[in-house]
Amino acid sequence: MKKILLATTALTAFAAGAALAEGPAVSIGGYIDTQVGIVNQGNHFSSQSTNPDVRLRDTSDEHTRTDSRVDVKVKGQADNGLGYGGVVTVLAEQSAGKSDDGSDNMSAEKTFVFVESGLGRVELGSNNGASQTMKVDASKIARATGGISGDFYKYVNLGGSQTAANNITRKKFIVTPDLPTVAKPGSRNKVYDAANATGNANDELTTEFANKITYYSPRISGVQVGASYIPNLGERGNANGFKGDYVATSGNGPSGSVAQYGRNAWTVGLNYEGEYQGVGIKASAVTEQGGKTQKVSHSDTSAYDDIKAYELGANLSYAGFTVGGSWATIQELGRVKAADDNARFWTAGAGYEFGPFAASVTYLNSSAENDEESVAAGSQTTDRNKFRNISVGADYKLAPGLVPYVEVSFFDTNDSIDTSNDNDGSVVLLGTQLTF
Repeated sequence: MKKILLATTALTAFAAGAALAEGPAVSIGGYIDTQVGIVNQGNHFSSQSTNPDVRLRDTSDEHTRTDSRVDVKVKGQADNGLGYGGVVTVLAEQSAGKSDDGSDNMSAEKTFVFVESGLGRVELGSNNGASQTMKVDASKIARATGGISGDFYKYVNLGGSQTAANNITRKKFIVTPDLPTVAKPGSRNKVYDAANATGNANDELTTEFANKITYYSPRISGVQVGASYIPNLGERGNANGFKGDYVATSGNGPSGSVAQYGRNAWTVGLNYEGEYQGVGIKASAVTEQGGKTQKVSHSDTSAYDDIKAYELGANLSYAGFTVGGSWATIQELGRVKAADDNARFWTAGAGYEFGPFAASVTYLNSSAENDEESVAAGSQTTDRNKFRNISVGADYKLAPGLVPYVEVSFFDTNDSIDTSNDNDGSVVLLGTQLTF
């Protein structure tokens, strides 16, 4: 409570003495992205005969997809120079089933307000945190849909074990270069449940837009710092999303059937942008630190880890060429302490821009050690889930706001305990994005 009061007091200080001029201006923008995906993956992830109930979606090698977003932006300025405003980003999903994040209806991805002055910028609401916006890695170079952080994972199964209940459980592969407050290991993987065999369950482990308070300093001599405070990684949007101390009415230990969210998380970033003898330099150091997760219930006696993660990255650019990458270590994932979970990943990439044409190649190599499920079952066997992806993409600015693109990703997963979960293959994406 004291942390929130301090943050809101600082926001009030930012706005103190503001003399309002005319009302804020409203602008509307967004994009429409259409794709054709051509998929090649392991037969055991695409054959209906292997599991006729839960793999119905994966029996086809070609799919089409449309992704639409509308941004409503409000921006004003007081007579004393104080800037203020807000953003509402609405996902305009057009689907016969569920959207990418598992929801059935149109939803606001981001909703936040901000104030800014010579002292910096403060944001309040559902938005990216400081570690995500300030970090530098190979995904910042990527073209087309985003390479190693792009849309390839939406077309394939990147790890899941078939159980007697005729469902596929989520395996904890890190398939995009995300730290824990953005997406827990496994959150970008498809997950099926017996009750909804042909659809995706809600992706509760993706917490990128949790409600938060963020501060960004002015950039001085190329250096900027930022920090976000997140009371609960599971709280996003309105009061219907409130989370308590417990996630279930019963249970005495961690369970894969319920999402347990970290509380009192901090993300802090240090970012540098500059130039030396014609070479552009971008570098960053970010960290995420969080308190204990929610317990399953009042009877849960398990001890839980904090969140501890660190990432370093740098990109160099010259004459249209850019090279760079990052290295990250996640020492604690905020889950049951007995499991001793940890993870790491690194990225590398290169890109080139010449007029309206741009191309890139990006690479992700990740490893997540996970004992959570085996501890819950009363055994202890370390499961090392390794993932690799190399993505080549290119796009061309055909007209103002109109960008056709092509992207090819080559991936493979490796489960050290159960090789039946392994998958490898490729995803070819052909698409056009209209930005307005």
